[in-house]
Amino acid sequence: MPTFPHQPAPPFPGELPRRAALRALVAAGVLAVTACDGSPSAPPTGSDGPGPTTTPAGPDPLLADIADTGQLLSVYDRVLSAYPTLATRLRPLRANHAAHLAALQTAAGVTATATPTTGTAATPKTPAAALAQLRAAEGAAVAARTRSAVRSSGGRAALLASIAAACATHQAVLT
Repeated sequence: MPTFPHQPAPPFPGELPRRAALRALVAAGVLAVTACDGSPSAPPTGSDGPGPTTTPAGPDPLLADIADTGQLLSVYDRVLSAYPTLATRLRPLRANHAAHLAALQTAAGVTATATPTTGTAATPKTPAAALAQLRAAEGAAVAARTRSAVRSSGGRAALLASIAAACATHQAVLT
């Protein structure tokens, strides 16, 4: 079996193994493809559509994803405030979530809102505990965005699946 004299060093501790990253991307792609059923995301309205409906449309399902992403940003902010030594590791992940929030708001057609603060959650006592808290939050985000992607179709499903894949990658990076 050939050996390789030099293996490049990982760019940061806890680097996501290549196969795990590929599995996450393939899973997100499969999820996006299976969620796209070709049906329109909203029933047609106006003179071309069927007669008026008696049930009003509910709130946009993306609003829950927007709120969850805002909460995740709050967790990052709290950890960054408590442990500035983690900033170089966490700021890129936080920036990803800020971009996710903006994309979700654009897809839902809502204007940007202030990031909610979570004053009730306790700040972990150590940086290791803070990273564990972020890993758990990222895991919950993966599950929530995946459920939302399955219930969505078209571009929304693809967006949510992409966010779920990014959260899964973040979770692995935080190990």
